[in-house]
Amino acid sequence: MSTNNMAQPGGSHKSPAELEAEAFECEAKAATLRAEATRLRDAEQRIQQRATAVEKHEPRLLSASDLARRLSVSVAHVRRLDPPGVIVGDKSTKRYDLEEVRAWLQDREPTPTTPAKRIPPPDNDVDVIDSLAKVGITKVNTANDLRAESFSSRGTPNTKTRGK
Repeated sequence: MSTNNMAQPGGSHKSPAELEAEAFECEAKAATLRAEATRLRDAEQRIQQRATAVEKHEPRLLSASDLARRLSVSVAHVRRLDPPGVIVGDKSTKRYDLEEVRAWLQDREPTPTTPAKRIPPPDNDVDVIDSLAKVGITKVNTANDLRAESFSSRGTPNTKTRGK
């Protein structure tokens, strides 16, 4: 009998040479996987470095159109709001710091208030003439009295009535 066909301890039917060859294959595969992991890790680091570089090179002060784009509003709305900014150049160009403008907008937002309570109309009629008499007013001109006085001051008869 050959030694290759003999049962090995632990139930393995492979020869030592076959096992060594399989181990070398596994080690080669492991090395390939380690290299792939390293390549992916390096790619992730480059992406992160680019993102950091973009953030560092991004202008801190934004134009009105850039600010409008960042806030998702129109340029006209930015100009109407007139947020605090920095005058640059020829003293007519204004630049904005995004974080400062956001803080300014947060401070400007009106806080919700309780709506004014409406006073319900009175349930019963009040005798105004009696109430006024209690405070010393005894003569109350009605609309008819005023109309009559108006006619008499023009020299026209004050007995004019409608429809007759």
